[in-house]
Amino acid sequence: MQRLDTVSLFFFLLFLSFPDESVGRVQETFIWWEGETPTETNFPAQTSFSATTFRSKSNLLSNNRWLTNEGKRTGEEAFARYKLNITHAGAYHLWVRKFWKHGPFKWRFDQDVWRICGRDITLADNVTIRTHLVANWVYLGEIHLTKGERIFELRLLADIGQPLTSCFDVFVLTPNLFKPNGKLKPGEKYGKADQGFFPFEPDMDDFRTDAILDLRKLNESIAGQDGFIQRKRANLVLGNGEVVRFWGVNLNGNNAGGNRSLVDYLARKLAKIGVNMARYHSPIFNIGPRPEIVDPKRLDDLFYLVKTLKSEGIYTSLSFYFPLWFDIKPHYNLPGYDEINNKIPFLLLMIDEKMQIIYKSWVRQLFTSVNPCTGLTLAQDPAIGIVEIQNEDSFFFWTFTHNNVPEMYWKELEIAYGNWLQKKYGSLKQAFVQWGSAKDKQDDLHTGRVRIFEAWHMTKEGSHRGGPDKIKRIGDQVRFLTEYQREFYLSMVEYFRQDLGIQSLISPSNWHVTDGPMPGFA
Repeated sequence: MQRLDTVSLFFFLLFLSFPDESVGRVQETFIWWEGETPTETNFPAQTSFSATTFRSKSNLLSNNRWLTNEGKRTGEEAFARYKLNITHAGAYHLWVRKFWKHGPFKWRFDQDVWRICGRDITLADNVTIRTHLVANWVYLGEIHLTKGERIFELRLLADIGQPLTSCFDVFVLTPNLFKPNGKLKPGEKYGKADQGFFPFEPDMDDFRTDAILDLRKLNESIAGQDGFIQRKRANLVLGNGEVVRFWGVNLNGNNAGGNRSLVDYLARKLAKIGVNMARYHSPIFNIGPRPEIVDPKRLDDLFYLVKTLKSEGIYTSLSFYFPLWFDIKPHYNLPGYDEINNKIPFLLLMIDEKMQIIYKSWVRQLFTSVNPCTGLTLAQDPAIGIVEIQNEDSFFFWTFTHNNVPEMYWKELEIAYGNWLQKKYGSLKQAFVQWGSAKDKQDDLHTGRVRIFEAWHMTKEGSHRGGPDKIKRIGDQVRFLTEYQREFYLSMVEYFRQDLGIQSLISPSNWHVTDGPMPGFA
């Protein structure tokens, strides 16, 4: 498949610098109301989140104010009501700009059924006001409204004793697609540019057939139409054997979890500018009482994203596990973390069988559940280009320390190292003979446990601080950890291939570390 060369890329970027001819052509009817102007409310007039506490940044809010609450509920539900005039009957998309995921609430028009905006919501925009205080747009859903006066009401979902923390900046009802952008209304522009430049704020693309530049035709009609991507020597090839290059972007659960019409728009827009692979980088597990369970909404959102990207000739690369997403809780039954401050499971997936059981549960649900949008499992779908086993974790990064890994797992690794040394040298005594003066006081020949040094000692500076004997010892450690890590990845690849039938390319991790080749290592 033909991709962009350097000259084409230059002209592509040049074309992108010109305004969209469609700017200003569409006049839409929307209804916009400020959160701080309810007709009735029991929210307090002033809190520590009020705009008066950040006057220099209040301009980041619509109308420089918002409705706020704090503390814990002691009485009736916190509520706010707004009187609206609907000038045109029809279907509208409802959005709210609020403080992050705080303040889950229910909402309705008049006496309609209550609908829920929970805590685990998709954030479509982010503006930092001060440390730990942000404004985000959230899509609430589609609503059909008749013409005339309507009452919009919200009530916080906090029970007695639960926090009331919440801030509401603005709401908008719009019949068309809405691209959240700070405090701007639909179709509104900042009109700002550096000296010598014009403002580049194109409207949402209407994908005209006479567009000057549309690279959609460079992609396949459907991603994976001829089969799975394969590797042949140094090249990646399509299912028909044609060499392909990928121009990729990174997406996450916020991209997948919002308004489905915006997901459709995103896929079409990416294809238009030449993208043919998107990396989905977000957790799919449920942070709750059963950590091994995949979150059904996240899975459903991912399924729709995969289908939509596929229809625009865009492959999906899946990255669904990053240790930073998985704080260890006591009920996870992963011992040792009550003994250290760190609760992030660095290295645990490669060491502990219980963590691997949790992980394999995610993988099985992710790849063997049928995508209702395609009728295929993700294991069967050739539009899945790459599966990443884990993101950014390694024995060879700075996270490889005693502060991050509980002693019980460190001990297990050091006993395995002792066994490895015995196989290599015939005995631990012979290993220490080879290391000369590099024996450590924590080495225990009686139990077969041999000290493994933290990450710094495997750098050029750390390994050479101790002379040739230290270099020799660290060389053995590096080889052991490399083989251990490689065996883990091979076992996971076998599980992916043999147990789950995954045919996509598999990437162990995208983490590249170390100082590069160093003389003296075995």
